[in-house]
Amino acid sequence: MIYTISKLVTMFLLPPGLFGTLLITGAFLWRRAARPLTISALLIWFSSSTPLAYLLLQPLENMDFPPSKTSPTAVVVLGGGTAAQEDPFPLSSSGMKRLLLGLLIAHRHNLPLIYTGFEGEYAQKSLEKIAREFNLPLRHCTTLERGCYLIEGESRDTYENARYTRALFEELQASPSIILVTSAFHMPRAYLLFKHFGFQIEARKTDYQLSATPLRWHTFISMGNLEATYKALHEYLGIVSLSLRGVEITLEPLPSHSEASHWHLQAGEH
Repeated sequence: MIYTISKLVTMFLLPPGLFGTLLITGAFLWRRAARPLTISALLIWFSSSTPLAYLLLQPLENMDFPPSKTSPTAVVVLGGGTAAQEDPFPLSSSGMKRLLLGLLIAHRHNLPLIYTGFEGEYAQKSLEKIAREFNLPLRHCTTLERGCYLIEGESRDTYENARYTRALFEELQASPSIILVTSAFHMPRAYLLFKHFGFQIEARKTDYQLSATPLRWHTFISMGNLEATYKALHEYLGIVSLSLRGVEITLEPLPSHSEASHWHLQAGEH
């Protein structure tokens, strides 16, 4: 009983559910504004609900991507933001998941790693600490050599990630064939942009936002769901806005061994 009450309190007396509760209370106290207040409360609760988060995120996180037809030259990890500078690993949790997966793939396939993002300085600190603590043969380089990592620290968004990474490959006269690592919900937009700039891509996803048990009642309304909804809407808006930057987007069928149809986004090359 206490467990149930505590979860109900969490849902309706802590943000974002609290805002809906206050609006519903206002609707009872101020009858003339009851309809708009009630609608606003329902919108807040729905925006913070598990079903909407899953409805929006699933198509992004479950999208399939065709395998690359060429051998990769490097592993490219997209930046995912920063945490507190005092943290031993100053990247955000998303950024660390991307970095660790990229590092594992680079180590497994004996490939150089490229980290692209404005927080490159913090990524370098994290890489140095990991190499030191685990005694990994990892060093900072300015060329694409095995056991090396490069930092592209100027890009501010995914478009610039792709653009500046392509410029780096051209400067190093390297084949633009990569293993691309980013969050699952972010991969469709990242894939489109790197394709647009002429890369051959093997997609590797991490940082999944969806839980394996999505319909637990005590997390039906939560800040996590609201954040997931925001991330999904941000990605959809970003994909739609790519046309303003000259990225041609098409939806093409992806061959599958199962009976279900799989589709993937395809971008015209720059």
